[in-house]
Amino acid sequence: MVSFRTLFLTMVISAALGACPYDDVTLHDWSDPDTWPNGEVPDVDSVVKIWKKIRLNVSPPKLKGIEINGGGSLVWGKIPGEEINLNTHYIHIKDGGKMVIGSEDCNYDAKTTITLLGTRGVSSIPDFGEKFIGVDAGGTFECHGKKTLAWTKLTGTISGFNALTLDFRHKEQPGIKNWNGACLYHFSADGTFVKSLFRGANSIDTTEYMNFVTGVPTSDIIAMATQGDLDNNVMSKLYPVVDVLDTTNQVRKHWINDAYVFAARKGDTFKDDIGIYQFGHEYSEATMKLDILGNSNSLVVMSRNNKEVNVDSYVDFLIMDQALANPIIDVVDDVGFWPVGDKIYVTSTDYDWKQVEEFTIMECPQCLTNQIQLNKPPRFSHYGEIFKRVDMRAEVFRTTRNIHITSEVAEGESNGGHIKFLYGFKTVKVENVELTNLGDPLVTGRYPLHYHMCENLADKMIYVSESYLQNNSIHHSQFRCITIHGTHNAKIKNNICLNSVGHGLFVEDGGEKHTLFEGNLALGQRAWTGLINHPITGALPSDREPVTYWITNPLTKMINNVAAGSDFIGIWFLFPEAPIGPSATKNFMRPGEAKHTPVELFTNNVIHSYGKTGLFVDNQLFPNQTVNKVYNKLNTRMTPTDTTSERVPMIFDRTTAFKCRNRNLWIRGGPTIVRYASLAESMEVAALVKEQTSYQLFEKSVVIGLTENLGEPQNVKAKDGSILKWSRSMPKFNLANTIRGFQFRRGPVFVRSCFFGGFQPTDQYNAAAFTHSACVLEFNSRNYFMSTFFDFADGSNAGNRFLHVPCKKQVHSDATLAIKDFKNDFYIVKNIPFTTTEECSYRSNWGAAKCPHDYGQISVYTPPTGNNMFVARTDVNFPIVEVYDQIPSQRFITILGGRFNYLFYFKTAVPKNIFLVGSSITKSKTVVLAYCIPRNAAFNMKFKIGDTELTTTQVNSLEKVQSDTDGGKFFFDQTVGVVFFKMLHNKDFMGELSQCPQNRCPTVNIFIGQGDMSDNDCSGRFQTNPSYVQPAPNGQPTESVEEMPADVSSPPGWIGAGASYPFPQ
Repeated sequence: MVSFRTLFLTMVISAALGACPYDDVTLHDWSDPDTWPNGEVPDVDSVVKIWKKIRLNVSPPKLKGIEINGGGSLVWGKIPGEEINLNTHYIHIKDGGKMVIGSEDCNYDAKTTITLLGTRGVSSIPDFGEKFIGVDAGGTFECHGKKTLAWTKLTGTISGFNALTLDFRHKEQPGIKNWNGACLYHFSADGTFVKSLFRGANSIDTTEYMNFVTGVPTSDIIAMATQGDLDNNVMSKLYPVVDVLDTTNQVRKHWINDAYVFAARKGDTFKDDIGIYQFGHEYSEATMKLDILGNSNSLVVMSRNNKEVNVDSYVDFLIMDQALANPIIDVVDDVGFWPVGDKIYVTSTDYDWKQVEEFTIMECPQCLTNQIQLNKPPRFSHYGEIFKRVDMRAEVFRTTRNIHITSEVAEGESNGGHIKFLYGFKTVKVENVELTNLGDPLVTGRYPLHYHMCENLADKMIYVSESYLQNNSIHHSQFRCITIHGTHNAKIKNNICLNSVGHGLFVEDGGEKHTLFEGNLALGQRAWTGLINHPITGALPSDREPVTYWITNPLTKMINNVAAGSDFIGIWFLFPEAPIGPSATKNFMRPGEAKHTPVELFTNNVIHSYGKTGLFVDNQLFPNQTVNKVYNKLNTRMTPTDTTSERVPMIFDRTTAFKCRNRNLWIRGGPTIVRYASLAESMEVAALVKEQTSYQLFEKSVVIGLTENLGEPQNVKAKDGSILKWSRSMPKFNLANTIRGFQFRRGPVFVRSCFFGGFQPTDQYNAAAFTHSACVLEFNSRNYFMSTFFDFADGSNAGNRFLHVPCKKQVHSDATLAIKDFKNDFYIVKNIPFTTTEECSYRSNWGAAKCPHDYGQISVYTPPTGNNMFVARTDVNFPIVEVYDQIPSQRFITILGGRFNYLFYFKTAVPKNIFLVGSSITKSKTVVLAYCIPRNAAFNMKFKIGDTELTTTQVNSLEKVQSDTDGGKFFFDQTVGVVFFKMLHNKDFMGELSQCPQNRCPTVNIFIGQGDMSDNDCSGRFQTNPSYVQPAPNGQPTESVEEMPADVSSPPGWIGAGASYPFPQ
């Protein structure tokens, strides 16, 4: 495999050999008066109109705007030893105009900053508004920064403060306060704590602080940190205190929202640091380290002032080993070319995404090319291992780029600048650029990078050259990162999206086809809390709970991306019925086409550290951009515009997801395959919800409850209601919540060749590899798991392979529970007389029985009337369950094979028409049903297998129904008021992934033309006929207490995603 360093050097050499745009001899220098029509270089507040080829070789004064017209070019030059800064309200690139910073063959390697200026509503240019770089039809925008590696991963865990043994830590001292104020510490020369002083902002007294400082002996250590917001009036009381130690300090640079620290050896060394608050950032941070003489320790002083959430502000004073104070971290790639002084971040690997930490790269002569020395110790642990084929290694990414595009935004405003590309542009290529403080949630269509109604970028008749947005760093934006709107074949590759308001990477109308998201890393999408009045505002109702990747068209390719945390959802697939907004009239997709279209490609994507869900496939998008939180009606077809064509599955390959609080993966809809997934640490690790007459398959995947990635200690609520200090992070505060692995819902859902680990309960919380949704009303008897591996023993004092979740609302609503364990050849069912026999055994740790029988499911479809149904197994004990009326059907399970028959009847009036569907019914596994109908009923019956209608024959005895091998026979006992018939199929299963052989189910339709519909309950008369009643089971299920041993200690190498980086080939 070619290393990035080798590739990087190759590109540098290639660039050196290629022609650089700024070397074009036909360019005219901006600084030359002869370049301009009036012989004067543009002055402040000018609107500069460019008609010729101009080289920007100076930093101009602030401009009102730049218009690049046909035949005109603005090409960035270089100033030796200086940075070019361009400050303007807008740059309008018109038809035939060009704005060029570097090229593909000659990346621009100097520093330059473009700042977009202006207050809201001052000016408006058609199609673009204000504060923009806009590319019209025929325009060219090429921006090629210095080649870089956008991100990499750790190869070893970095330990945070809670995982280290520290000689001293302020946070562990009794009585510390979290108020705004100033904290002062005295340590002896060897680092031993002596005393401290803290006063709140309103109580700071200069004399008291001066007395503290003057009382510290020479050569002892003294340190201070500001905590929270301190205004200039408060800080001025500290000026004399700091001046006593060193008059060259930075304390007077402090402003409200800033952070300030110092560390000093009295009479010898003084060092201070100030963290200047940058608008758009949520915090300012200052850190200082002072090495202690005579031993190998250092004092580290830290202050972080969180402007938005003051309770997240903190100070800390730590005595720690010098090597830990400026740790060296190991990463996968060669990063020796990442410049000293650049900003990098290490993502959270815990449930809280806000444990992402910012660092500065230090000079490190001893570092290898895949090592980085950090300017401060990490507060939090960042996991760096692949645990049982779940790649939980933290990402390390660099936000600094040499080309920086930003905007001025006043305090309290959100009107960031934006970059917009319109239909028919000639060239748009943006790479290796840093973009900050861009976007505007209060005006529609204003985003940091925005393809707007460009239609098909692959149409070479319109777009001659390839367009792309790649390797850019978009962070601390006012609104979004990248928007794809009414545009097909957009290529979004290897970008960073950090700390943006609203959805991060945004596919807007649902008509955008063949978007490629590849190698992007995005995190930290923050909720918009201001005005929403779409389409006037860009902000949508869904921006209250923003999503990192908002995908509204299934024809999207997602490869090697990372969603690294926010408070809500990582990747959300949801589609409108038809494209909405301006795309609605473009015929991009037909009505209903999206819900019948499989996801184009989804492979090797990583999702972690979300407050709700990692990967979410559900719900619908309304034309007004609100979310309809009903099921998505996905039912994917070979030909999406032909709903009679063959069903084909959505496929999700090599998904890695961990530490998402509610669930890592939720996929709802029609045929679906999830394979080679690695999922760990969530309240509910995975759930597939089948809604259509099809299947869902979960195979060759790893599912783990708790791992060795412990995260940070936290407070939890114990079972007795007390608050405990827990040694590791947990998905929920309340330990009464069960940690669930794979959750069966409806079905059929098939789990094959999967590994389950880490589901051992304790005295405080429960855990289980398999569970089901509580109060399950629609549960398919074809649900199964087979060829599964467990790394834990199952038993009363071990782990739980399964856990029954009792329904507290309706006592019998979970009686349809039936899951087959193919490996051990038993069904898991609710432990009630209706579903069990003496051959079953009860496992107390499961709360369920395991039975050697085969089970089928009967669905009874009736008009919705609120009429509950009763079902009895017709043995001597006559166990009955009540089946609650619901849409679309009432369901119950049966033991197949002929040992028992089942009688069902309605609570009130008999419906005129019912339609029954049998699931798991085969040629060899059948069941006889009995239905109470009026004794004077005139009725018709129709039997089918799939679409094939069977011959209906009335016979004169139950025995002839029981011996029926072809189907279609029924017996009506008019004295009792019961009709008997047999549910059977003409085929057995041959490996189909379906609820019935050949995906053709047996059905029976019973239509009552006339009769006394109040004659609904025949159960009493039925039981008086001994020929209708089978022998009772010979006893109750016995308790199964034997331990089921673990299968393996780790998953086989062919299961799960494994290493997600370097990207698999």
